[in-house]
Formats: sequence, C-alpha cells, structure tokens
Amino acid sequence: MAAVIYEQAPGFARVGAAIQLTPNAVRVLRGLGIEGHLRARSFLPEIGYNRVWDTGEVTFLHPMGRETEERYGAPDLSMHRAELHGALAALVPDGSIQFGHIVTGIEIAQDGDRAPGGVRLEFADGTHVKVDAVVGADGIHSVIRAAMIGAEDLRITGQVAYRAVYQCDRLGREIDDRVKWWGPDRHIVSYKI
Repeated sequence: MAAVIYEQAPGFARVGAAIQLTPNAVRVLRGLGIEGHLRARSFLPEIGYNRVWDTGEVTFLHPMGRETEERYGAPDLSMHRAELHGALAALVPDGSIQFGHIVTGIEIAQDGDRAPGGVRLEFADGTHVKVDAVVGADGIHSVIRAAMIGAEDLRITGQVAYRAVYQCDRLGREIDDRVKWWGPDRHIVSYKI
C-alpha cells in the first residue's frame, strides 16, 4: 500500500527555526541514509554550557563533539529545520506529497464496514479522497483529532516559547556553541547552526 501525504501548505519553503538532533535521532537518520547529507549542513557543538541568567556564571559544562560521538555512536547535530525537512522530503517518491490540501472533514467507516476506502477525507477546495487509514499530524487545531476523540478546549498554561534565527556576528561578540541560560521560572537556549 502506497502512502500519500496531504499537506496543507502550497509547497515546501524554508520556514521554522533550528533543531538539535541528539545521537539517538541521528542513528535513525543514518538508517535512512541521510546522515552524511545532514552532517555537511549542520553544526557540531564541541561543548554545551549551563549559565546563570544574570551573571553568566558557568554551572555545568557538557562535553559534546567527538566525545559525544564516541560515547553514543553518533554525533549531536544542530541545523536549520529546513535542512532536515529537505533531506527527509528527498526520500519520498514523486507524487507522494499532495500540496494545498487542507482537511476540513473526516468520515470514518463504522465497524463492519472496514473495506479499503474506509476513511473519507474532505478538503477545503471541495475535493475528497477515500483512504484505508489516516495518521493525523495537522496541528493544534486538528480536524483529525476532533473527529476521532472530540474537540478539546485549548488550555493556556502561561508558558511561552519564542524561536528565532539570526547571524551570530550581529551580536558583536563570540557566543557559546550551545548554552542554556537558567533563570527563575524560565530559561533561554541558544545554539549555533
């Protein structure tokens, strides 16, 4: 059975920020044959720092680089999310990703009616498709999840995460390869890509 990805975006673009891939993730990507491609487009930090938010005092040094690779059998890589996305997308056969398909509804076959075509997906452009199975990865306002278990109210936790990518030289000073700045009830993580 061939899988098809129905993607709501009109096409792939360089969106998002950075991502850290730990050795266990890199070993999985090695199995897919894309580790070398990602290494060539990544940053391998030599050391990770933990620092106090207001003084910069180092509270912990985490050896990385060659030591991490020797210990865990794979490196710890930092890269722009688009590099990983592009490498994974290159593995998918042509035509397997259908862009511009925003799911607006799902109709699931009842028990006893499990023949192929047991799930109908409806799209914003008025088209539909029948499929054998669905994996929903459609975000926080998931149409798939709502159809399967009911709509859920969002719960505001008061926690916020901001992400950004910028040129290191704009800071006017050298920065750590990877650092966590720990403060009261919050922290900041930065790493080179």
